[in-house]
Amino acid sequence: MMLTTKPAVAQTLSLAVSSPIPGTTFERGETATLTAALADGGNPVSGATVTANSPTGATITLSGTVAGTYSASYVISPTDPVGAWMIAISASSGGQIASAQLSVTISNSLVVTFTSPPALTTFNIGEAAIIKSTVTYQDGTAVPPSASVTFTNPAGTASAMSLDATDPSGKTWTTAHTITSADVPTQGFDWPITVSANVGGDSGTATRHVTLFSSLLVGVSTYSTNAYTTPDVAFASGQTAFVKATVSLHDGTVVSSGVVSFEITGTSVAATPVTMAFSSSLGAWTGSYTILATDAQGTQTVSASAADGLGNTGSGTQGIAIQTSSQGLAISISSPAPGSVINRGETATIAATLTLAGAPVSAAIVTANSPSGSAITLTNTAGGTYSGTYTIASGDPAATWRMMVIATQNGQSAVSQESLTVSSALKVAVSTFDSQSFSVPRSSFNAGQTMYVEAQVGLQDGTAVKAGSVSFELTGSSIASAPVTLTFNPSLNAWTGSYTVLQSDQTGNQVLTVTASDSLGNTGSGTETVGVNAPVSTASQGLEAAITFNPSNHDIVVNALCGTGCVAPTSVTMSTSTQGHGQGQDEKGHGHGHGDHGNGKSQRVYAISDSAGHTLTLTVSVNDDGHQVKADVLGIKYGSGPTIHPRHDSLDFQYSLAKDGSINTLEQTAHAIGTMGHAHYSAAKGNTIITIESGEDDGSQVSVTMSGLWLLELTTSSGALTVGYVSA
Repeated sequence: MMLTTKPAVAQTLSLAVSSPIPGTTFERGETATLTAALADGGNPVSGATVTANSPTGATITLSGTVAGTYSASYVISPTDPVGAWMIAISASSGGQIASAQLSVTISNSLVVTFTSPPALTTFNIGEAAIIKSTVTYQDGTAVPPSASVTFTNPAGTASAMSLDATDPSGKTWTTAHTITSADVPTQGFDWPITVSANVGGDSGTATRHVTLFSSLLVGVSTYSTNAYTTPDVAFASGQTAFVKATVSLHDGTVVSSGVVSFEITGTSVAATPVTMAFSSSLGAWTGSYTILATDAQGTQTVSASAADGLGNTGSGTQGIAIQTSSQGLAISISSPAPGSVINRGETATIAATLTLAGAPVSAAIVTANSPSGSAITLTNTAGGTYSGTYTIASGDPAATWRMMVIATQNGQSAVSQESLTVSSALKVAVSTFDSQSFSVPRSSFNAGQTMYVEAQVGLQDGTAVKAGSVSFELTGSSIASAPVTLTFNPSLNAWTGSYTVLQSDQTGNQVLTVTASDSLGNTGSGTETVGVNAPVSTASQGLEAAITFNPSNHDIVVNALCGTGCVAPTSVTMSTSTQGHGQGQDEKGHGHGHGDHGNGKSQRVYAISDSAGHTLTLTVSVNDDGHQVKADVLGIKYGSGPTIHPRHDSLDFQYSLAKDGSINTLEQTAHAIGTMGHAHYSAAKGNTIITIESGEDDGSQVSVTMSGLWLLELTTSSGALTVGYVSA
């Protein structure tokens, strides 16, 4: 925050700093440009001596550039201390002095952002993981090619990355790692890829999780013709069962080479694998077997096994019924409905009706197959109705579940089937709000504003997911690859979290991504586009304002400040939205309230303008309670730009009067983010004791004793507020 001081009653020299912006973060190795404008009575001053302090206390001389403007560049050294750099800029000219103070931050944290692979990507043995990350300083500039950038392989060993030749900006670093069998100790192994960057004493890391497998996904289906169009699971002696196996990696890549075969229990190929061939037109492996009269009747299992030659293996099953050529037994499935999508963790109710020549049949053996091929026993509940339940397990494949219900009684069998889908996808709906009440949706945020995130996470049937891991990231921000954890809010039945937009975050439309997972292997993500507004810059107009106390009428006064780019004269007008004081205006453009007090609270809008048409609008809440006047700044708006809403920026004046109506004592407090000011005036002592405290953890403060009455003031500065003091 900037602190502007005016050390003498006759002071007309003023110093205004335009860069750096208070609160800016600099990286070691970056260049900080210090720019200040010096004026005397509003006129630019040349030939002055202007200096500032480096992070280590050394003197930096600012040179005059154009009339009244002084500037210097300082390269942050690798040995400069990390943390707050309180910059004090001093100017002297013609026996007068002026100074300004602001705080910036020196960081040794590089910004590391993943561009690939996407979070939760799956890899099999033999696949190459292409790892790419951008590495920049805090201001978004590229680090030099001499930087050390590494990634950790699945074993946790660091290996070097190199600059991506396809990125002319020089910000992207890349490498490729081919997955080996040694990288996959267990199925679904979590590989936390950590990219680390170091240069000139600065460092940064980012981690992205992917999943490794050595298993293949194998889906098995059977048909009665080699057209492989309509699945069939009931076969009689002499019929040919055509078997199709879809074999893929976990990312969906079709496996077209290797060895794939099948067996069928109860048949002549029960333990004699039948080799399958890959069909490019089907994108699957095919084979066939003709049912023999000697093969066992009833429920049998077709098992397909696959190996791709790289170390990945897998298997899948499909139940079939081998029956006599004539059947009077029939079974029909009533639940679940065909095409139903069921999440892992959800329970499917399976119900079927068994009849013989149209009459209900009880006391039969009825089973269904689970997604993994195990048997599910259905119990006779009433008449010919059979039912059972199955809860989808975390190990069940997320794929088509061709559920087959088979019934046997007195040597006869019947079969029916339908296609269902086992899903590992969660539904994630994302919304953003402007407060933690999560009541008013908002899709655009200014620097300094807090974005509150709500995520509705549910299974496919709408059941809310209340346990697991949910987090969000925002492109172009400090959390672009640093997920923020969300917590479940029972009252909202949703997951919530927040992020305060930084001045250094990229502007424009950014993508907010929420990623969710539960303990059963279900995952999902949802996105929302939010707008990040550019930090307000007033360098082109130089019109600012100061808010303080008027000891003549005991009210708040707002004054226009006209710097470089502003064209005098200026004016200040005020209107109120609730009952309060009137507003006058003097020839200097100073806005005053009148002298009647104790009228309670009002909201005032101060319209400030200069002769060039530049405008600044301040919205201030004023509470006048007898001998205490409090002001809270609610909004700052430059021209037609967005309204900036400061947080907890306020002034508080408590006074007592002498018999002649003059100020006897005045207690003052001023708050702005990063700075707090206290002042005590005593007419008896004839002085004002002023203390300015920094909001930094170092607890630094400045105390001065000034002769006469001095007033604390809040001054706008590029959309922020700073604490200063001025002679009454």
